[in-house]
Amino acid sequence: MFTAERVNEYRNFPKIDFLVIDEFYKLSGRRDDERSSSLNNALYYILKEFNCKFYLLGPNIDNISEGFVERFNAIFFKSRYSLVDSKPIDIYKEYEGKFGDRGEKKVFKESVLFNLLYSLRDEQTIIYCSSPSRVRELSKKYSIFLQNKEGKEGDKAFPLNEWIRTFVTDDWCVLTNLNYFIGIHDGALQKHISTTIIDYFNQGKLKYLFCTSTIIEGVNTSTKNIVYFDSKKGGKPIDFFDYSNIKGRAGRMMEHYVGKIYNFNLPPNNELIVIDIPFYEQNPIKDEILIQLDESEVRNLNSTQYQEINKIPPAEREIIKQNGANVHGQKSIFDILWFDINTKYELLNWNLPTYNQLQYIIDLAWDNLLMDGETTAPMTKNRLVKMTFDYGSNKDINFLIRSHYSYIKGLEKNKSVLESDLKDLSIQEVFQIMKHWFEYKVPKWLSVMNEIQRYVCLRKGLRPGNYIYYANLIENDFLRENLAILSEYGVPSSAIRKIEKYIPADINQDDVLDYIRDRKVYNAKELLQYERSKLEENINLYNLL
Repeated sequence: MFTAERVNEYRNFPKIDFLVIDEFYKLSGRRDDERSSSLNNALYYILKEFNCKFYLLGPNIDNISEGFVERFNAIFFKSRYSLVDSKPIDIYKEYEGKFGDRGEKKVFKESVLFNLLYSLRDEQTIIYCSSPSRVRELSKKYSIFLQNKEGKEGDKAFPLNEWIRTFVTDDWCVLTNLNYFIGIHDGALQKHISTTIIDYFNQGKLKYLFCTSTIIEGVNTSTKNIVYFDSKKGGKPIDFFDYSNIKGRAGRMMEHYVGKIYNFNLPPNNELIVIDIPFYEQNPIKDEILIQLDESEVRNLNSTQYQEINKIPPAEREIIKQNGANVHGQKSIFDILWFDINTKYELLNWNLPTYNQLQYIIDLAWDNLLMDGETTAPMTKNRLVKMTFDYGSNKDINFLIRSHYSYIKGLEKNKSVLESDLKDLSIQEVFQIMKHWFEYKVPKWLSVMNEIQRYVCLRKGLRPGNYIYYANLIENDFLRENLAILSEYGVPSSAIRKIEKYIPADINQDDVLDYIRDRKVYNAKELLQYERSKLEENINLYNLL
């Protein structure tokens, strides 16, 4: 199983006979997914290279780009069949004009939600929220509501609790939530925490799950009740496609044949969902996809967009193509480095960076590689340099949390915010920074910058730097190379560091789980119960493959 980014980086595939892409709606160039270009390029490459059969799956889709079926000898099959049904309950009609996003109307809407959830306490319910901060805000408020209703709850026997106390803090809102059978799920949590909370919910150990749109993207769970509480996804209105997918989580086969969706907002208007496939349709098509296409596949060779790409010198164009990042931003970096190389060479020539070297490279990347409309808040350019450098120097999540807490506490806008809320915010934002910036964005930028500076330095007769080692350290949480795969499986890095001494460094990463299983490394005395269970869980899954 490969992500699109991994496909684009790894080109030593054996012959591929059959390709499966789940959630293929993410190919669309019109759905505002910054990774759509990577997925298009991966699909285009595999189809071109192997001419293989393929199976694209996605929910609630009415059609795809016209002509795609004929071009690739495919069949589009639309089904509205469902093993469960959903019953809408329009809460917003009962309180017309009384709900809002701020002030008294916001407080009233939340009170209606909390009373509804309490009335459903003998059933499981998923609550849709617009963002990670809303997930934290609402789940925390509901735990306080339950505390006022039922009194202070004792510590529940979830193994995850011990890990949170040991490696995060004693008073994180997630810990309090679990004690009231409340889980959260969003893009800001570490993978092992997300998968564990989903497991608890699927096992019936949690009653409530506050979540963002991540719950409709590849997460295997459903419930009797769905609450459509927020009407936005990030800062944009929910469309009918996303609403349909949220609603589709209501009901569970063999248990709840009729699920209920409680609408706190007017549902979006019904509309046909047609998924465009940009590398084929090319209307619109991003530069990062267009540059990958063979000339024979380009529909309009005379377009200004294609002509601008063709003006880039061939050698530079090939590097830009292989990097798979902002095309004209990369070209700008080439131009800057040709100019800067004689006076700023010392800022380019590094393997492990000084602060000034890292700042020069990240400044260039930030100024040129961000895509149009890409959101970066609450991150800033200078803050990213500092946090990346600090992370590389300390290799400690708690150090980042403490440092970030001090930073946001000093911001004027946070002067009147409760200390407990600031602590929760600092944890949320650090986890979000690690997932988005450290696991994805910064390593990608370093890789792109590495190839550009390498070409420029060699053409100038200078020894290039090599940023790949540092990029891999950041991306893999400073884990040893052959153990980084365990993190992708959902094993916490704390456990991986504890067992590192028991596993030889020369073992191939594909054999690591076998080694752990055969030698019962998961019984190491240093491991917490939670860490041990995550190792055993992945070994058991691996054995089933």
